[in-house]
Amino acid sequence: MLSIDPEFRDLLPPLTPEEKAGLTELIKRDGCRDAVVYWATEGNPIVDGHHRYDICEAEGTPYPVLGMQFASRSAVIQWIWANQDNRRNLNDSQRSYLRGKLYQETAREQAGRPVGDNGASVAPKGKTRDIVAAETGVSPRTIDADSQFAAAVDSIRDVAPEVAAAARHGDIPRTQAVALADAPKAELKKLAKAKGPKLRKAAKAAADKQASKDKPKQGAAKTDSRLWCEVEALLGKALNRTDELNKQFPHGVLHRHLIADIKNAMNVLKQWKAAVQ
Repeated sequence: MLSIDPEFRDLLPPLTPEEKAGLTELIKRDGCRDAVVYWATEGNPIVDGHHRYDICEAEGTPYPVLGMQFASRSAVIQWIWANQDNRRNLNDSQRSYLRGKLYQETAREQAGRPVGDNGASVAPKGKTRDIVAAETGVSPRTIDADSQFAAAVDSIRDVAPEVAAAARHGDIPRTQAVALADAPKAELKKLAKAKGPKLRKAAKAAADKQASKDKPKQGAAKTDSRLWCEVEALLGKALNRTDELNKQFPHGVLHRHLIADIKNAMNVLKQWKAAVQ
């Protein structure tokens, strides 16, 4: 029995109506020739062939399946990256989103989240962005930008899926998408109603407006750089207190999950600091 993992499914853009109609017609005529690939683990989540799976299930068409072994979720995403990079015409924004998601998952594993079959971290050692940069053939600076873009798209998608889809399609430049992630929900929902050139024009105006809000106004109070140290110290204290909490109220799995999330927050804080200084 196969299952759908929303994160794996959403890593790649959906087919256009024309592409889906063409694939449906091909499967009706020739059957499903390519296997639906799944991760042979609990739930058997699909990692390749979501569209074939949906069409075959709807049409009652038999389809071949192929189970694969992966050490972790980041290993799955890395395989999806390599598989699609060789097979599909992904645009720059789609590649950026996929690299950003690979970075995010690898960062969580690097922070110690249990990901292997035995519950132990199996992520490679080293600086996360350097590892992902080497795996995907880009610079570490590009991976930082990719991570920001992927986080922005996911944030926008929660409010306005149409705008997020436009950003991944490349209709909205990546830098604008990052700015739009902080825009009010009402602004994003308004953007979702625009199409084509109107959407691009409206998105640029909204992104510029949001970016201007984020810039300190002339004559505004000086920034206090000590805030970075204070937040870093709070996260460090939370890390130490979490270990103490686990000693008194032990729960191995949830303890490791919380430690991983705190360390991930530390990484995000470093990116934030680097982005504005």
